[in-house]
Amino acid sequence: LMGKNSKAAVLEAYDSEGGQTYFTNAVTEIALEEGAQLEYCKIQRESSEAFHIGTTQVTQSRGSSFVSFALSTGGHLSRSDCRVALMEEDASCELSGLYLGDHEQVLDHQTFVDHQKPDGKSRQFFKGLMAGNSRGVFRGHVMVRQDAQRTDAQQTNKNLLLSDAAKVDTQPQLEILADDVKCSHGAAIGQL
Repeated sequence: LMGKNSKAAVLEAYDSEGGQTYFTNAVTEIALEEGAQLEYCKIQRESSEAFHIGTTQVTQSRGSSFVSFALSTGGHLSRSDCRVALMEEDASCELSGLYLGDHEQVLDHQTFVDHQKPDGKSRQFFKGLMAGNSRGVFRGHVMVRQDAQRTDAQQTNKNLLLSDAAKVDTQPQLEILADDVKCSHGAAIGQL
């Protein structure tokens, strides 16, 4: 819980050595009060045989700022969900991430940014590098509700395949119910 006009930086890390098989199921809930600013970094580099399911849920009040970076390099199967609700005016969030896959890994990032009130701003920028038989997934959803006039939202996903067997599934998505908005989204997959 971030109090009014507070500032903080938080690092959340999941790390292990060796080829142990286990399951991580983590939930992080963040509430930003008026004017609060949080820089949040999540690093997931668990065992190559591990399974990781993580959810980060954020609610933002007026004028608050949430800046997030997610790095995924470990786990046999890893899924990271980030859900942000901009519940009051002038709230902003920046979500960025990097996933690096190899062998038989599946690295999955899902985002949902919910613009509920006017003058909100969001940016999403995720990159993936996939080698071996790995698979990357990005599904980003931006919702602009009817009352969220003057929303400014951008979403980008760029991927590079380093082998013939690597795959990426990407699905940037905009759902806009307001009529005075500036929104864009795009995705690219390239191969060496």
